[in-house]
Amino acid sequence: MGEIAGAVEFSLFGSRRGFLLVPGDPIAFVHQFVVVNWTDRALTVGLSGKIVNNPPGSWEGAVKVNPTQLKLDRDARAIVEVLVNAPKEPPFGEAAVLRLQAAPPLPGKTVWHTDVELVTAETSGERVVWQLMPIIVSRPADSLLSNASPGTEYTFLIDIKPQAPLGTPVTLCIFLARFNFVESTAADWGPPFMVGGQQAINNGVLTTDLPGMHPGGKQRIDLRIHTPARGAAERRCTFSVATSARIFDRSTGRSIDLDVNLNRTFTIIVKPQ
Repeated sequence: MGEIAGAVEFSLFGSRRGFLLVPGDPIAFVHQFVVVNWTDRALTVGLSGKIVNNPPGSWEGAVKVNPTQLKLDRDARAIVEVLVNAPKEPPFGEAAVLRLQAAPPLPGKTVWHTDVELVTAETSGERVVWQLMPIIVSRPADSLLSNASPGTEYTFLIDIKPQAPLGTPVTLCIFLARFNFVESTAADWGPPFMVGGQQAINNGVLTTDLPGMHPGGKQRIDLRIHTPARGAAERRCTFSVATSARIFDRSTGRSIDLDVNLNRTFTIIVKPQ
């Protein structure tokens, strides 16, 4: 099969009873994650969870994941539930770091994971839901990108959608594109355009703020790449995109930092003369 390019990525979607765990509570604390396959192929991954920071008490078997296996096509996503039952022993105020991980079918390969800090308390919190969703709306076909025409504009449309409870402010939202050029420079490819305006590349990174973002809304990224003339050698532009947001959740009094990388890379190739 060869090495897997890209990654399986997690985004915390919500918690039915907040970030708090009540020791000895017979009702499980449920946390929901969006799992996205940003690799270069369809994958079947095994899912597991555990508490990784050794808080007081017996946490063996405290975490259950539903489902324990996912079959994801390339670019596909699914929602996974992680159920946590805190043992009776921990005193209030103890941190318990929950880890959700996904393992590909071949042993010895990369295991992807995400961590969430939970805290033991006398009472549980309220339900919270948040999410940051970068969605590829349209892009050129791989067959076009692998043999791109010189002097041509190629457009990638990406929607950024934060989701959180109504009235939850999004205090920060940023979009980044990271570029790498082979046998050429950023100037050869012309300035990329995005969000309706020209942006500058600094050290291979294109950054723009997304103004006026709010839960339930969306911002469309219009990323356009201009191919250079043919050269004596093959010219390549490879880039990946990421987005981040900070959401203040009033029900918990916490700021939630959401960082999502589309770990797939896109490569545009202009063949030599």
